[in-house]
Amino acid sequence: MSALTGIMVIDLSLLLPGPYCTMLLADLGADVIKVEPPGGKDYTREIEPWLYECVNRNKKSVTIDLKTSDGQEVFYRLANEADVILEGFRPGVTSRLGVDYEVMRRINPRIIYCSISGYGQDGPYSKKSGHDINYLAVAGGLTLRGDPLPDPLDGHVQGMAIGDLSSGMFAAVSILAAVIARGSNGQGQYIDVSITDGIVSWMSLKAGDFFEKGRVPKREDWGEAHYGIFSTKDGKYISLGIIEDTFWQNLCKLLGWNDWNDDPRFLTYSDRNASRNLILQRLRQTLLTKSRDEWITILAEADVPCAPVNNVAEVFCDPQIVHRELLTRLAGTSWPSNLINFPVKLSVTPGRIRTRAPRLGQHTEEILERLGYSKQEISDLQLKRIISKT
Repeated sequence: MSALTGIMVIDLSLLLPGPYCTMLLADLGADVIKVEPPGGKDYTREIEPWLYECVNRNKKSVTIDLKTSDGQEVFYRLANEADVILEGFRPGVTSRLGVDYEVMRRINPRIIYCSISGYGQDGPYSKKSGHDINYLAVAGGLTLRGDPLPDPLDGHVQGMAIGDLSSGMFAAVSILAAVIARGSNGQGQYIDVSITDGIVSWMSLKAGDFFEKGRVPKREDWGEAHYGIFSTKDGKYISLGIIEDTFWQNLCKLLGWNDWNDDPRFLTYSDRNASRNLILQRLRQTLLTKSRDEWITILAEADVPCAPVNNVAEVFCDPQIVHRELLTRLAGTSWPSNLINFPVKLSVTPGRIRTRAPRLGQHTEEILERLGYSKQEISDLQLKRIISKT
């Protein structure tokens, strides 16, 4: 039995934030039903099919035309059986479709209804269009290293969709909290997830530095003496994460820097950052004398925090990643059969991948039959193009 067995989730969302959230819930055993119009609406099927596959596994697909009264009736019957509804439209869209929270809670008072949007359901930006980079920009995430120019991608963390993915996680945590609360009070509730708000939450450490010191990050201030990425002899890179004094002492002992180990300029973390240019120059020269893998072995044996800077191909050959079984291959499926497993280990109710992403409308007839529709009623809805044929 999975952790979320018996929890039904209706997913109206598209692209990445909502589907990533419901993928996490599906991995944990929730019955996730992805609802789209008969012609399909999730653009990732066409523009990034691998992305659609990655974030829609373990789900079922139903097509319903919500712009029709017959389609709305189908959806209402589905919602009456559901525990959670998640949508990712701009504020106001679900009201126009007649599937907003106020309508849903009259049908099902125990429903937990989650909306994910760029800026939240209210405020001057609430109805603005946007994507991950726009929300990062508003929340300050693109200037953590100071002025974003001349390379505007510096703060975009090498193309990772920080806002989209973090909002999906915030939504999943909030939905599970609401499910637990409903177990106590019997009430459903509305959840308003703003992608921008989530990034601001992740900005807490930088914001704390600003509130304490009144300092806005500048490019020339970026970097720490021995916490960063360094080149090695073979043209590869390693990361060092030396913060504590103990690790600094281990490094000095390993490299024979006895003249620096007791030097007052380098005694504490703050002292070392004040003298970071001296340390960086010496470190860079030293690390260019051996290959990446040589340094990883030597530094690790000396208990100096280090790791290889893996590219995507190297990640899945890394012995730690292999050992943790983060990659799975779905037997008997076509491309892409390699997927990333649920990343947290639960000893009794582990998350797991059961099925690949569904074809558009693959489970429509199955779900409608479950709701009590006869084969003739389903055929009539197909003729009216309220639902599509599977």
